[in-house]
Amino acid sequence: MSHNSIAARIGGDELILLVPEDSAEQLEAKAFGDRLLHTLSAHPVTIEGHDF
Repeated sequence: MSHNSIAARIGGDELILLVPEDSAEQLEAKAFGDRLLHTLSAHPVTIEGHDF
């Protein structure tokens, strides 16, 4: 992450990453987000009968 980017925890499991527009870092952040979403979707967690 470059010095022009901002990462923050919004609350609970909500995170945000702000990167400069049209930067290579933006593409890397999108790829990371896509991989993370795919991984979490492939391995749901069940809590009190609810899948997350």
